[in-house]
Amino acid sequence: MFRIGNTVSICLILLLVGLFGCSSHDTDISVKTASSAVETFVPAKGPVSANGFQGILITNDLAIGHNRIAFFVINKDGFVDKPITRVKSYYVDRLTKEKIEKDVRIAIFKPWLYGRGSYVTTLGFHQAGLWELEIEILNPADEPQPIVLPFAVNTGFQAPGVGSMPKPINNKTLAQVSSIEELTSGSVQFPRLYQISVAEALMTKTPIVISIYSPAFCQSIICGPQVEVMNGLENKYKGMFHFIHIDVYSNPHEMRSDLGKSVLSSVVTDWQLPSVPWTFIIDGNGVVIARFEGFALISEVEEALQELIA
Repeated sequence: MFRIGNTVSICLILLLVGLFGCSSHDTDISVKTASSAVETFVPAKGPVSANGFQGILITNDLAIGHNRIAFFVINKDGFVDKPITRVKSYYVDRLTKEKIEKDVRIAIFKPWLYGRGSYVTTLGFHQAGLWELEIEILNPADEPQPIVLPFAVNTGFQAPGVGSMPKPINNKTLAQVSSIEELTSGSVQFPRLYQISVAEALMTKTPIVISIYSPAFCQSIICGPQVEVMNGLENKYKGMFHFIHIDVYSNPHEMRSDLGKSVLSSVVTDWQLPSVPWTFIIDGNGVVIARFEGFALISEVEEALQELIA
C-alpha cells in the first residue's frame, strides 16, 4: 500500500512509467500494491493498439440493464484528452466468439478538477457475459484510432444498484471522535461532511449523497478529488441533501504512522464494494437513485441531484 497526496495517485504515476516502457503487445500495465480484495482491484484494460493507444475501464461493476460507462484512453504521452470518442459495444458469443454489435454512442471527455480526465457515456446490456468496447477517437486531423476494451457484464451489480435499498451504516461522526483525522486521511478536511451517519440520515427522510473514498491512501488510478467535489456540492445544496464522506479505512489516523494497521470501514464489506471510490445518491425513502464508480464529476452528480429535486 502506498500513501499518496489528495490529488495525485502513486499508482497513476507507476502506471504511466510502466506504459513508457511497454511494447505494443503489452496488455497489463497496472500495479497491484495491497492485499485485500478491494485494495487489489485492477480495472479492465485492453491491449495496446498498433498506434500505441490503450483503453482503461473506470466502471467495472457492470450488469444487465442501464450502466454508466467511464474510461480513460492513454498512450506513451499520458492521458488522451480529445473532446469526443465514438463507442461501439459488442456482445461476444461464448461459443463462437463472434462479436455482435449492439450499440453506438458518443463519449465526451470530462476534465477532472486537477489534471487528467475521463470519457463518459451510458450503455445498456441485455445479457451477461463477455463484451467489448471499440473506441474510436474522433479527431479530424488524425487517422481513425480504434481501441479495443474487453470487459465482463454480470447478471446483477455487486455494489448497491439503482433501485436497491442498501443496509444503513453507522459510520463515525465528528461528535464521536476527538479529531477529524480519525475520520479522513485527507490533509484538506471539510467538517460538514462528518456531521451525521448514514443510518441517522436515512431516518430524516432527506436525500443523501455518500462518497466512499480515501484521499491519502488511494490504490487505483480511478481515484480523483471526490471530497472536494462533495464539499462544493454541499455548499450549493446545503439543507436539501445530507452530504457524507466515509473514508475507506476506519482508522486513517493510525495508518499515518503504520500502514500495516489498516482496517477497512464496514461500508466496504456491508455494501460489497468491489472497488473504490464510490459515490451514491439515496432518496428520502432509502432507495439508490444514482451510483458512480470511480471519480464522479461534479456535473454528473449535480445532474442526478437536479433530477431528484425537479
